[in-house]
Amino acid sequence: MIEALHQLSSLAMRAKPGASEVSEACHVIRQALNASDAYVVRSGDPSFVRIGCDCPPNEYEIKQKGYFLIWREAIAHPEFAAGLFDVVDRIVSPGTPIAPGHPCTHLATLLPGDESNSELLVVRGPWPQGLSREAVRFVDVARPLVAHLVNNALDGERDRRQRVQLEAMADIARAFSEARGTENVLEALATALAKASGFDWVTMSVYDEECRRTVERAINVARHSATETAGVWRDGRSIQQVTSDAGGSELFGVQLARIGPILLPDVFDTSQDSDARLASFVPVLPGLRKYWERAHILSVGMFPILFQERVIGEISFSSSTPRTFDRDEVDFLRALVVQAATTIKGLRLFGELERSRLELQRSEERFRSLVQHASDLVTVIQADTTVTYQSPAIEQVLGRQPEQIISRRLIELVHADDRVAVARALEKLMVEPAGTVAGEGRFLHRNGQWRHLEFVGSDQRENPAIEGLAGC
Repeated sequence: MIEALHQLSSLAMRAKPGASEVSEACHVIRQALNASDAYVVRSGDPSFVRIGCDCPPNEYEIKQKGYFLIWREAIAHPEFAAGLFDVVDRIVSPGTPIAPGHPCTHLATLLPGDESNSELLVVRGPWPQGLSREAVRFVDVARPLVAHLVNNALDGERDRRQRVQLEAMADIARAFSEARGTENVLEALATALAKASGFDWVTMSVYDEECRRTVERAINVARHSATETAGVWRDGRSIQQVTSDAGGSELFGVQLARIGPILLPDVFDTSQDSDARLASFVPVLPGLRKYWERAHILSVGMFPILFQERVIGEISFSSSTPRTFDRDEVDFLRALVVQAATTIKGLRLFGELERSRLELQRSEERFRSLVQHASDLVTVIQADTTVTYQSPAIEQVLGRQPEQIISRRLIELVHADDRVAVARALEKLMVEPAGTVAGEGRFLHRNGQWRHLEFVGSDQRENPAIEGLAGC
């Protein structure tokens, strides 16, 4: 027993333990207790999942309801190091606290941690004569060592997923900054999500603002992404619309936002077709199954892409190997979808900003082309009459270069007797921005003489190409 505890201690102190270390610890416990099996189960959605074992949860030696009953008893009685019980035909009998000499087929102990109390160590005997006092003490001492090991292993798994996720998002950010077009970014996003999630295919559909049509599609770059099968989806020949509850049709992502994600561990399992939640989705399943068969897809998870509770698209994770879609995996996929939504929304805002910038640039160019060669004087000022733009015609009218006027207050060039009238005209313009004002006054020429000028002004402060009071 001392040697077994030493081995458990060594395993528990490893820097980055994983499922293999947990399996090794279970092997040590099995030998120490002269048992036929020992393993750790953790909570999943909806099943308890055996660490280090790929077999389906519904085929475990104990039915899922049994694991739940064991876990509930352990939670209800934390003062007991472990519980003893019998299993017959995968059914669990009522248990009793661990004690020497009590015949049983199994023992189980809760493995508490800082973030979870849902992991169980299960050991299968049988022990017709019960456990020895030394064995009971061994379980009591081994329990915290195994709990520490399992928690570190699960934390390490979570950290590895997060690291992959961050690396994937870094790839997305890099693609976003380097891409020359929207399609490049979405393709890079789908590829990064496939890498982060471990799914063979990640496909995305992005909708217009009104959610009436698909405006962009993307599929991850992979070995077979240039095939005709991939092109079927890329060209929009797969599911895009489903029948709504009201009898009409709507984009698939809108439907997903209402009923929740669709998770198909086995896409060819027709028993899922009776799920009332999928009623509007069932009519398109036959066609999809033909496509999935052609694409060698076995499991699919479909999620709406939401940004601030508004649907902006749909994303599907498809795998050529079976997926159980347990709670941890679904939570991870949800997190990836949230980050994808932020990226897509950022891309959309970036596109709008670019279009606004180009339109502003065109407006400025039009404004400049109109006034640069105009014979009339064109001036743009701020509310305090500071000049922000001056057309070249100023030289012919007042003998000054435009740069000699810009940044000066125009009111300084107005004759003292006319300043009140000019100021009132400007004040009226700011009070009634929708209209125009006309006025006249004497303005100082470079040679010291006064020139009598008439002017018409309009408020262009909201015009991004002008941003001031314009007069000519």
